[in-house]
Amino acid sequence: MNTPIKRGFTLERLGTQQSILAYRFHDLAHETVDAWASSIRVEYAAWEHNRLQTMLDLRPAGRIITPYAINAARPLAALRPELTGRLAIIVSNRLSAQIMSAAIRANLNTRRRRLIFADEISAVAWLLAHD
Repeated sequence: MNTPIKRGFTLERLGTQQSILAYRFHDLAHETVDAWASSIRVEYAAWEHNRLQTMLDLRPAGRIITPYAINAARPLAALRPELTGRLAIIVSNRLSAQIMSAAIRANLNTRRRRLIFADEISAVAWLLAHD
């Protein structure tokens, strides 16, 4: 399923059980980030799987992650604390990877693992792994 969102991103469900929420960002404008944060809140509130598995593909946006986006994402990590899970973030360049790695380290979440990837195949494989 591919649900177009009017404000700079799309939402898909991936995997055989559609258990991965995949967000693909086409821009990182404040309006996009705000709409994404609202979408995450709705999706996580209705989540029926045992684990949260989320993929953020920042490559189509073609930009460095903004402080606004990082600050908007911080409180989202606390949603549904009873669920374990994984968050895969796909970036297109080394600087974006470094910024995201620093943001991840600064926002400790012991219930959900988070990793940075350069490609979708590796990200989805990691999200589906049960180790």
